[in-house]
Amino acid sequence: MVKLPFYEAVNSTYPHNAHSMAILYAHEKYREWIKNCFIQIEGWDMENMDYEDFWILECPLIVYQRISKKIIKSHWKTIVDFIIEMLNNEQYVYLLVKMDIIGQYENFCGEVHDALIYGYDEENKAFLMADFFKNGKYSTCEVPYKLIEEATKNFSEEQEKHWIFTADIILLEVPEREQPHFSLLRFRESIECYLKSKPTREWYHRSQRCYVRYQYRLIYGMDTYKILYNYIEKIKQERTLLPHWRQVFHLWYEHKCNMYNRIKYIENRYGFFVTEDYSNRYYRITKKAEMVLLLLIKYNITQNEKIADTVKKYVDEICMEEQKILDNIIKILANLEEDRRGRIDW
Repeated sequence: MVKLPFYEAVNSTYPHNAHSMAILYAHEKYREWIKNCFIQIEGWDMENMDYEDFWILECPLIVYQRISKKIIKSHWKTIVDFIIEMLNNEQYVYLLVKMDIIGQYENFCGEVHDALIYGYDEENKAFLMADFFKNGKYSTCEVPYKLIEEATKNFSEEQEKHWIFTADIILLEVPEREQPHFSLLRFRESIECYLKSKPTREWYHRSQRCYVRYQYRLIYGMDTYKILYNYIEKIKQERTLLPHWRQVFHLWYEHKCNMYNRIKYIENRYGFFVTEDYSNRYYRITKKAEMVLLLLIKYNITQNEKIADTVKKYVDEICMEEQKILDNIIKILANLEEDRRGRIDW
């Protein structure tokens, strides 16, 4: 058996983030640097949001290369042979698969989905694969070679145009490098951008190349609350949930959990914020955001329009409390200066 380092996902809203964290968290020396990311949110089309300060194909800790399916077909007997060779070279295989071919998928949210292969079991003739399987939760399973062979061929022209892959398979590798660090200065400046609804530009961030083909107008930080309110208004006016509500509200909830864990880390490591009790206050935000998710699930079943008023009340409270806490954190860190000589912060 060959199994590359893999850790159960920390961020689990979108597959590109879940796969990235499953890879990076398995390399313990990089966990501190990850706390620099997942602070800034960007939104588009008033219906979608994702993190602006992390992107799998632009992460400085991950090396990637695209291999076209035509090249694979001409140089390897089967795609199974190709995947095994890449795994033997310590490269993760990030690819599109047809969900209906692979039985582990429970809910077909689309015809194809981006999965990660991180190992294989030659004895059982199966790949080790990670994705959102049963109940839409990020998990792992073994998938027979023959099913991967079947699930990766005969894509339609539209499927081949997937915004990440564009008819390619992507190889991911984490080379050995000097340990990068968490930066309090970067944390402060990222929060300032978040509160001012400005893109993060002084540090590593997701470029806008991802969106060129769609020509979206992007919004950032606190402005992305407008997207949540747009969903709530749709419930009130049209008694409907927009298609991506689960992803949007889950990412928003996930963001609050990330912020809580980051503030707790800073309290424990640097001694900041302890007397202000910010970590406990942020923890209460995470529980309230979780309640919003549960209420929306309930609305999706019952169609009780009164739920929208309760959701709006909670979102209002979270928005105000988050603003207060982050404003105060910036004041505490206002005079912070870091000696960055010899530091790898990106």
